[in-house]
Amino acid sequence: MHVKSFARNFARNFVRDFARDFLRDFARDFARDFLRDFARDFVRDFLRDFESVTP
Repeated sequence: MHVKSFARNFARNFVRDFARDFLRDFARDFARDFLRDFARDFVRDFLRDFESVTP
């Protein structure tokens, strides 16, 4: 009984912790990369468009 309980608790905790850590890291990395790329592309496009309309 103790082994089954231990295995069940271990599996539940492992899945919970893995999911929490994975989602936290994924969200952090996605937000960082998305914001960096968005800012870079936005500034690049804005400057290109600004140069094209200025004489």
